[in-house]
Amino acid sequence: MKKLQLFYLFVSILFIACEGDEGPVGEQGSKGINTLVNMSVINPGVDCENGGIKVETGLDSNFNGVLDSSEVQNTKYVCNGVDGKNTLTAVVKEPAGASCENGGIKINSGLDLNRNGILEESEITSTAYVCNGVDGNSSLTRTTNENSGGNCGNGGLKVEYGLDVNNDGVLNDNEVKYTTYVCNGLNGNLSLVNITDETTGGVCGNGGIKIESGIDLNNNKILDNSEIQTTKYVCNEKEGIISEEIRIQANYIQAYSNSSTIPRFIEGIEFDITKYKNVDSIIFESNPNVTFSSNYALLELYNFTDNVVIPNSLIRTNNDFTNVIYLQTNNIINGFPQKKIRIGLKLRSEIDGQAAQSGIGYIILKTKK
Repeated sequence: MKKLQLFYLFVSILFIACEGDEGPVGEQGSKGINTLVNMSVINPGVDCENGGIKVETGLDSNFNGVLDSSEVQNTKYVCNGVDGKNTLTAVVKEPAGASCENGGIKINSGLDLNRNGILEESEITSTAYVCNGVDGNSSLTRTTNENSGGNCGNGGLKVEYGLDVNNDGVLNDNEVKYTTYVCNGLNGNLSLVNITDETTGGVCGNGGIKIESGIDLNNNKILDNSEIQTTKYVCNEKEGIISEEIRIQANYIQAYSNSSTIPRFIEGIEFDITKYKNVDSIIFESNPNVTFSSNYALLELYNFTDNVVIPNSLIRTNNDFTNVIYLQTNNIINGFPQKKIRIGLKLRSEIDGQAAQSGIGYIILKTKK
């Protein structure tokens, strides 16, 4: 363990030294405030059952070249595997470009599967970008542990996001515009969350962050793609407005139907619209397909609690299995009852005897704050 501690201390020092390649340590970058990172080894405990690494990141608001405790914006724990494999983390400078407009750092982490002490490309399981500040109001994120209570019955994580109005490099309480909770599971499974920068364009026209969350069902301390339950995009908008897009996976299996009169029902999730404040619209998105393009797949959101379809949620397409694309409905927010319901999918084939497949459905909620 002593060798591991020295290794990560060296990586931390090396990174801070690299920040000085373009000038003296602590000198303000030409594009804004520099990003700093502290990494330290932690013993087995609450944060990491088998020990691991604590990664703290933030902006050097006082330009002293040191990440002071008051400058820490985000703390993440990268935990060792349960089978004795150590976690490795590599921190490299990220040049100005698509991932960080003004440069910053890239943090790769993963398990040392071959136990050679080197984090190889095939072992990387998580990548996060921490970007330098820009002239004007930058967006900041703060992640903290949430104790058991009203927000999370079994504890979890609290994620806050906002704009750095006073340009001090710290997300102050009065600057928080968005708060979400990622809660632990009922059976001792931990909640995991990945927070990455969302670049300009695509979902976020002016950039923002992408928050993926889910329950660690296989207890490998990694948020696998199959474990992602909710994806949230928190986007910067003009004049400091922050918009949010939440994508909730409505079903976890795909199903077939070859009947126009006997639908196939696909069980999904519990959904309560009253938990989402300031929602402007709800859109149903899915990628149904058919075996033969002469047929059409008919897919709708289905309210199992009241045994009715969600009005205007029908997606009808003759895209075949070689041309599977996602399609969206118009705003269907008025079709959701103001209560918790069990929701899923209803699938039919327009032509009897020909197969239609449901695809994966998403409930997309959009709001502005």
